[in-house]
Amino acid sequence: MSAGELAGLRVGVVGASGYIGRLLVPALRDAGATVRAIGRSPGDLERIRDVAFAQADALDPIALRRALDGLDLVYWLVHS
Repeated sequence: MSAGELAGLRVGVVGASGYIGRLLVPALRDAGATVRAIGRSPGDLERIRDVAFAQADALDPIALRRALDGLDLVYWLVHS
């Protein structure tokens, strides 16, 4: 991804605290997206500049719906 390539997109990353999510979140931000990291607990995610954190469990449909509200694109990195 190049700088500005995702400008104007609101992107969510469910499972952002995992290995791939921790790499993807800043890459999306650097490509110009407004990023919302979504997970059960913020951990170090709250320290990533210019990235919002939304708390939600993938098995909680109400919290998940709230966390996903307003997004244009979602990366689902949760597996079972």
